[in-house]
Amino acid sequence: MVITGVIRPPPEIRAVADKTALFVAKNGRAFESRILNSAKGKTPKFAFLHDSSPFHAYYEDKIRFYEEGGEEKEKDGQAEKELQEKKKQEEEQRIKEAEEKKKQEELQKKKEKAQKASALDPVATALLGRRKIIKEARAAVEEAQKSEESVTNNVAGVIPPPKLHFVSVAAPANLSPVQVETIKLVAQFTALDGKGGPFFQQLT
Repeated sequence: MVITGVIRPPPEIRAVADKTALFVAKNGRAFESRILNSAKGKTPKFAFLHDSSPFHAYYEDKIRFYEEGGEEKEKDGQAEKELQEKKKQEEEQRIKEAEEKKKQEELQKKKEKAQKASALDPVATALLGRRKIIKEARAAVEEAQKSEESVTNNVAGVIPPPKLHFVSVAAPANLSPVQVETIKLVAQFTALDGKGGPFFQQLT
């Protein structure tokens, strides 16, 4: 049976065929004859040297490849492959370092934000603890206002006093929730105690 076409041998046989083809291309067919006449030439490992082997066409093709300067092409290809691999590793390292730097910057920002918030904790804790007192005081003022309006409405010709106004002010976007809550509580307690009261004077 005549085998046509080029069939690639398995890796272990291909390595031997490539090396043998390189020696034959450099030293001539005499090197091939020495192998065929030796004990090694009769082993399955060197079966590709025989015309009947399905891998003989591959072996002959490799000899022509090396005779035409294929060894240098292989070296160039290997060098190019190594260069591409090096570039890939450098790019992966660069990306890894950039991600690590970004992670460190985010951790630093979180740390600074936590430090700023902790500076307000003593005042915020004290004011939040008095939330109930402020709510009760505000409810008492509203109840007194309702009672006063009720008495005034029963007296003919007496103009009732104006209602208290509560102003809503939008907090700046750069303030944290703790800062906004602290400002609200300070304002409420100052309103109840008065600007001349001891609470406001202690703050200033």
